[in-house]
Amino acid sequence: MIALPHQWERAIERILDAPKGVVFLLGGIDTGKTTFSQALAAAATEKGVKVGIIDADVGQSTFGPPATIGFVSIPKSPKFEKLEPSDLYFVGNNSPRGHLLQAVVGVKKMAERAFRTGCEMVIVDTSGLIAPPMGEALKFHKIDILRPRHIVAFQRAKELKSILEFLGGYGYFRLHRLAVPSTVPTISTEKRIEIRRKAYSRYFKGAQLVGLDLGNVSTFPPDADIGGRLDLMHLLVGLKDDRGQTLGIGILTHFYPRRNSVEVLTPVGPSSRISGLVLGCIKLLPHGEEVERMPPWKVRKEVSTPEGSPTRGGKK
Repeated sequence: MIALPHQWERAIERILDAPKGVVFLLGGIDTGKTTFSQALAAAATEKGVKVGIIDADVGQSTFGPPATIGFVSIPKSPKFEKLEPSDLYFVGNNSPRGHLLQAVVGVKKMAERAFRTGCEMVIVDTSGLIAPPMGEALKFHKIDILRPRHIVAFQRAKELKSILEFLGGYGYFRLHRLAVPSTVPTISTEKRIEIRRKAYSRYFKGAQLVGLDLGNVSTFPPDADIGGRLDLMHLLVGLKDDRGQTLGIGILTHFYPRRNSVEVLTPVGPSSRISGLVLGCIKLLPHGEEVERMPPWKVRKEVSTPEGSPTRGGKK
């Protein structure tokens, strides 16, 4: 962890003057959001504030596997590297691109979970997707649905200019603008891929094959083309219980058409707990290598209209 600049320490002090509510961290990649979130959480717990962190960076997850949003409750004097999430939400991709709705729904559900468990301060550590139009839309709608008490903006040059301009008219939060120090390390694309590979590998260590009867499991999308014209084997999937809560993730390994069943490699078990199967868009090998990213629409069945033209999901 980098040494905190004085400006960051002052921001933590100001936030702790009014600690209850959501603290939303906003910034591009390699700006120090995760470092700040942990420093703020540690300082708040020392003052007796019950803190939760929502890790919404689906590509470089700190808590939980990639392609998920994780919630973790922070103990006093935390050892962050040893903390495990108490709840997850499966987004299905290692980037919010193409999954903005899942990213917004997931962060809202995790915030609700955090407050239900008694957290007073909920820190939302977001991804580095800020570029317009997709990054602007994602951050605007997350802020709109969470209504944070504090927004901490980690600004390098003018990269947050347009986002901060449209936030300028709102008065329900306190905005803390922080410069990004040169000591924040830059992580290359290749290193990020390797970090994800290791995270997946750790998650699937000790995983077992679990059989699921597709007649007894709700599948999303409902018109998923499992066993059809496309090879969806090795696809990353989310596994849900009968309340719709994410139990964990898995890798689709086999489809048995005669039994209308699949096998999934996952550390989640037993299969009786699994009531829902949500298809992601990444093909993944058990050791963590991402081998393909599929557009979300590609996992759906292709059907024909009365005019004979192929469509997906039965609509033109």
